[in-house]
Amino acid sequence: MILHMIPGEKASFRSADKEADVGMMSLAASGYKSAQRQIVDRLLNRVRSTALYLAGGHHDAEDYAQMAIIEILKSAGSYRGESTLESWAQKITVRTVMRQIKKRRWRGQFMVVSEEYEGTTDDSAEMELSRRRALQRVALLFGDLKPGVRAVMTMKLVHGYSISEIAQMLDTNEHNVRYRLRVGRQKLRRRLKNDPVLREWIGEERQ
Repeated sequence: MILHMIPGEKASFRSADKEADVGMMSLAASGYKSAQRQIVDRLLNRVRSTALYLAGGHHDAEDYAQMAIIEILKSAGSYRGESTLESWAQKITVRTVMRQIKKRRWRGQFMVVSEEYEGTTDDSAEMELSRRRALQRVALLFGDLKPGVRAVMTMKLVHGYSISEIAQMLDTNEHNVRYRLRVGRQKLRRRLKNDPVLREWIGEERQ
């Protein structure tokens, strides 16, 4: 199923993680390069996938992801462990990407998946190409949604956050999140009548 191919699964969070993460972020804020590298290594895939879907497959998605990483590192000293590091970084990522989207007028320029793996007999390379094409396909569908709806759909379907978590990260209420999620699913279903796999991925609303 497509869902299993989406990067950025929500991480578990234990009390021991809290102390370690706060310490790592403090070191990063103090300029320790090793701590900064750990943060980037841990969050980059999640940030990239969020940017890809929020940008609806637009070619600037990678630039947005890099901007979000920079903002996360700049804000490292403000992390206090109230939520998981991933959730905290997700909020910064969404705000950064949405701010950039509002600044730019798109003219139908979208990402093109590289064909570098085509023609090879390497099964892993073929699988990677197939995965990347599937991700782009879904991201382009997200591009048909309004930015606010796209943000909710990304956090719910791509990263698996709950309604309450999404409301907190977007600084809105749960009713608004449910409404956007319902609108997004309805719009995508109309595009997916002949694609049962992606239709299943969109699924029914879960709390």
